[in-house]
Amino acid sequence: CKAELKVSGPLEITGKKIQNIRLNPNAEQEILFRIYAKPEIGAGKIDVEVEALNEKFLSTTDITIRPASPLLKENGAGMIQAGKTTKISMDHQRFIPSSVDNKLIVSKSPMVQFTGSLEYLVRYPYGCIEQTVSSAFPQLYYSDMTRLLNNKTGESDPNPAYYVQFAIERIKSMQLYSGGLTYWPGAGTETWWGSVYAAHFLLEAQKAGYDVEQKMLELLYKYLRLKLRKRTFITYYFNYNQKRQIIPKEVAYSLYVLALAGEQDISTMNYHKANLQDLSLDSRYLLAAAYALSGDKEKYRQILPDAFEGEKADNSFGGSFYSWIRDEAIALNVLIEVDPQNPQIGIMAKHVSESLRTRRYLNTQERTFGYLAMGKLARVAADADVKVTIQSDGKVIGKMDNNTVTYTTKQLGGTSLVLESKGTGQYYYFWEIEGISADGTYLEEDSYIKVRKSFYDRYGGVISTGRFEQNDLVLVEIALSGLTNRYVENVAVSDILPAGFEIENPRLTELPSGMKYPHYRSYPEYMDVRDDRINLFVTSTPTTRYYYYLVRAVSPGVFQMGPVGADAMYNGEYHSYHGAGVISISKKD
Repeated sequence: CKAELKVSGPLEITGKKIQNIRLNPNAEQEILFRIYAKPEIGAGKIDVEVEALNEKFLSTTDITIRPASPLLKENGAGMIQAGKTTKISMDHQRFIPSSVDNKLIVSKSPMVQFTGSLEYLVRYPYGCIEQTVSSAFPQLYYSDMTRLLNNKTGESDPNPAYYVQFAIERIKSMQLYSGGLTYWPGAGTETWWGSVYAAHFLLEAQKAGYDVEQKMLELLYKYLRLKLRKRTFITYYFNYNQKRQIIPKEVAYSLYVLALAGEQDISTMNYHKANLQDLSLDSRYLLAAAYALSGDKEKYRQILPDAFEGEKADNSFGGSFYSWIRDEAIALNVLIEVDPQNPQIGIMAKHVSESLRTRRYLNTQERTFGYLAMGKLARVAADADVKVTIQSDGKVIGKMDNNTVTYTTKQLGGTSLVLESKGTGQYYYFWEIEGISADGTYLEEDSYIKVRKSFYDRYGGVISTGRFEQNDLVLVEIALSGLTNRYVENVAVSDILPAGFEIENPRLTELPSGMKYPHYRSYPEYMDVRDDRINLFVTSTPTTRYYYYLVRAVSPGVFQMGPVGADAMYNGEYHSYHGAGVISISKKD
């Protein structure tokens, strides 16, 4: 007899001849063929046709072809000075073509519609030092913002210049002989944060042309230098459930404000540079900026963090009133002040503007520093005259002329983008690309969230070798946690199974006898079960949550296992991919 092997779809055979294979009908024969899947998605078919005893026999096996890798996302952002050329590599050739989706946004402004929310600060009804400054601070840039946004709130809007000057006079009335400021008018207790916060506002007001008495400023500087002589620590709460002892946040802020005023305290700056472990993340930005203002760019670069991530403050209702939104807004503000071309500015501005736009409840500190940073960026953007030509693989696909333009997959086409600009000022860009890896490789990284997968046997032991026996019942654990204190809703966790596994029971109500959950079990908000994967839709929290389902090892062999992936559906920056490899399933003896 003879046999013939055929494949179709995204399958191919390499090696031996596959037609007219001669078989011995009187003996058992095993002929091995190596069948490969092409880097495509689709339905494959394997046909084995045997001719014997004057008859033909056909066996057909349908195989759905998909890669081991889940959907991968990458993004980037930046701020570029007009007149420069920027190159962006969006390498989608490593992705399966039908899975590619990318986007490019080019604009001269990071601003969004903030005016309605700004009214909350402008008309804030209370008069302590923090609220007095918070109400007046953004109004230094109010005209710039309203001109850019072109959104008037009505005839009853207050005159920003009047209220800024009124705040300056009110601050003066709250100053003690020591130079510090009381928290409430007429009270005898001074406040360090309120004093440095007011000093910062007064300096900005002075630069904006308002009348600020120099003697009042000098007394404030004297008070700040006196406070800096003391070495104290506070308990700092961050990332939702963590705490540690740090130098008060007022320290780095005071050093920054003094440097902004030309009153640098170099010895204290050097002391804290030698003890960076005692500073919070935002304080390192402030200390770095103090060195930059003092002309020491080398120490600025040494201290400046690579990104504002990994540590997010809990909300504090006293002291320095810290929160993760307020702290990133402060860091963004100082970067704009000392290093306006820093590439971190684009992504930080995106974070802050999203918080100002989308969060329902924000305190006065969060609003003020957010608007302060946005106002500075708006003022720069409003004066800019930028024209950008966008090229894809040498072909012009569009232009930006002082507006905002967006390009998607079909328009972008190539892998190499070039942004050529001319004019004055600066512009911003943001790009994102997603797709499924054609060769199964993937970028392993944790960006704001972290996902991990573990296997357990029926006795609770961790299976770390990747070796299983046929018919083994395996408990799969998916651990998801946030790397910040932010609750991230609508996170899609996708776990693609190796081909030798089958999902046994995705909707566990109880485990089989003898099995236990290694950790406290959490429940997804929604679950989507497919033949080859399970998708969980959950909320990422700063504390680790554990999700479980059962699989059974059914097919002997060696199988490629893709990584477990977690992606925030409405913000591609938040993602995590981890844990690809190879598993083996052996036959039971």
